[in-house]
Amino acid sequence: MNVAEIMKKSVVTVNSSATIEQAVAISSIADVSGLPVVDDAGILVGVITEHDIIRAMLPTYKDLLASDEAMLSGTLLQDRALEIRNMPVESIMTRNVITATEDEKVLKVASTMILKSIKRLPVVRAGKPVGIVSRVDIVHALMCGPSGCRI
Repeated sequence: MNVAEIMKKSVVTVNSSATIEQAVAISSIADVSGLPVVDDAGILVGVITEHDIIRAMLPTYKDLLASDEAMLSGTLLQDRALEIRNMPVESIMTRNVITATEDEKVLKVASTMILKSIKRLPVVRAGKPVGIVSRVDIVHALMCGPSGCRI
């Protein structure tokens, strides 16, 4: 079985110059936890996930040293969220993204995802996203087949 047979063909992307707040809004509307990031030509340049955003909101060592009160008041994460909301996606996205192609075997992609702890892989053609395959897509395809799971 090839990736093309199981991937989701509708890919929601975000431009690298979009703000983090815009990426959060797009991912919320699309009900996804990560977005492929593309440049102005539509070429994949990274991925931004909820993990990247939460990591950017976490206090730095400098933040912790500077403000014991903020830690106690519980506003440090909210303050950091306000600080990063207008930053460009490219400032926190994951670069050097592992991708798949449509003709790759599902076994190879599944192995890569497990070994690298990846939840979703962009599927690219000539550098542009044409689909996305997630762990759940693989599980459903292999366990349920093309007709779907029966209860």
